[in-house]
Amino acid sequence: MSRGQHRQANRHPKSSRGGRLMANGRALDDTKATAASWDYPLNSVIRVTGQTKTNVACLVADRGPARKLYQTGRLLDLSKRAFQAVCGDLRQGLCEVEIEEVRP
Repeated sequence: MSRGQHRQANRHPKSSRGGRLMANGRALDDTKATAASWDYPLNSVIRVTGQTKTNVACLVADRGPARKLYQTGRLLDLSKRAFQAVCGDLRQGLCEVEIEEVRP
């Protein structure tokens, strides 16, 4: 992945159902900044910056978004905490973000 890539992110669709196991074996916790991605290795850390100009370090803990959404340009599913920090309003559901890998 290129540094400073601009793509779309959405809130993790299963985030309202806490406790679901993610690909890294841990339970989904909406109070932590986590992301689901096909492009970054599991347990890597990425910096996500959104329209609020706030950035948040997210642990890549799951795979996603759904393949059909990924093919249309969505690169990340974000936990509730991460989405709210970088995108603001949870109701919008989708926002443009800049992604930078911090630690593989």
